[in-house]
Amino acid sequence: MRVLLVLCAVLSFGSLANASVVITGTRVIYPADQREVNIQLSNTGDVPALVQAWVEPYTDPSAPEHDVKEQDIPFVLSPPVFRINPKEGQTIRLMYVGSDLPQDRESVFYFNVLDIPPAPSAGKADNFLQLAINSKLKLFFRPTAVSKNFDKLKDELRFNLIESNGYQLKVDNPTGNFFTLLDLKFYSVDKSVSGPEIGMVDPKSSRNIAISSNKSFISQATRLEVNYVDDYGTKRKITYNLD
Repeated sequence: MRVLLVLCAVLSFGSLANASVVITGTRVIYPADQREVNIQLSNTGDVPALVQAWVEPYTDPSAPEHDVKEQDIPFVLSPPVFRINPKEGQTIRLMYVGSDLPQDRESVFYFNVLDIPPAPSAGKADNFLQLAINSKLKLFFRPTAVSKNFDKLKDELRFNLIESNGYQLKVDNPTGNFFTLLDLKFYSVDKSVSGPEIGMVDPKSSRNIAISSNKSFISQATRLEVNYVDDYGTKRKITYNLD
């Protein structure tokens, strides 16, 4: 989960208002055959919180700014703005209202929650730094034709080392699912070396990752291990033998 700090009001650094609204889970999965998906929030703090929630297009952090595409948002939230009392919770209903999303692969968006702390009481505004915290989770829309069995889907991924200005790892994802791949390691008979983070590989696509590790070792690597993130945010291991 990526967290952005949005400055609401600054007088000095005397004290800090901390966010306390917690989202259950690390990602949101929306199966196309469901009328709605419920997202649970809770206020773990000692003061009420004003919360705003919305969905926005996903932007690849590695993509150039001019490559960002316009994207309609086919979801509505209820309620979009609400108050959560201390030690209480709130359920957000997320509803798909229909659009021309691909039916042979997942689509990804961002689900946002903005936690706005209350203003300081009279006489306490001096020396007070107030922050609103915007939490982003990936929201995956999953058509009925797309499998949710990651344990089988992972076996369809393909990894190939390509020698070109050093080495690159080509990751082929022929499935209809997004795969987030982390903690890459290469192994030889008696040694291992960590590789770069791969990140998210889109459905029915491939991605080339530059390998800056020891070239002589990489040329002798016989297998790799990498973790993928499942629907529950849990890391699970893939072991792949290299040719």
